[in-house]
Amino acid sequence: MLEQKIRERNETLTEFVDYGNRFARDIGEIGTLSERNLKRLASGRKPNGEPIGRPRAATARLLERSFGTGIDELLSPVASTHEDAEPDLRQALSASRRVDASVLGLLDTQLNAMRQLDRQLGAVVVHDEVTAKMRQTRRLLSHTLAPGSRQQLAALLS
Repeated sequence: MLEQKIRERNETLTEFVDYGNRFARDIGEIGTLSERNLKRLASGRKPNGEPIGRPRAATARLLERSFGTGIDELLSPVASTHEDAEPDLRQALSASRRVDASVLGLLDTQLNAMRQLDRQLGAVVVHDEVTAKMRQTRRLLSHTLAPGSRQQLAALLS
């Protein structure tokens, strides 16, 4: 489940490790993450194939706070089939194919509106909206094949 939750954020394990360690510093948590440990937790196995034990308490707290989900659920196996993922992939590819100049213009307009709100009202007001827009843009970027669109989506994301 842990790896699926990271994928839902449209992040690689490395990107999530960076986020998790920044988040830990921000909230004063002593737990830290490494890519190697995260891979073990996601797979449920040590390099020799033995099952892993429970993570350290600080690591468990960090993961629980990052996802808003208990550690037992995060470390549980995902009960999904390949067929379950197909409609989501098809929808993502279909949406990404429709990225054109007008869509990119709308995304840019929305970003500029969020910037103005940020300047006038502060980051607390727009944080959730910006986070959602980043997820949306990352998802489009990860499924868009047109080089021009990819470049513009990457520029918006950055």
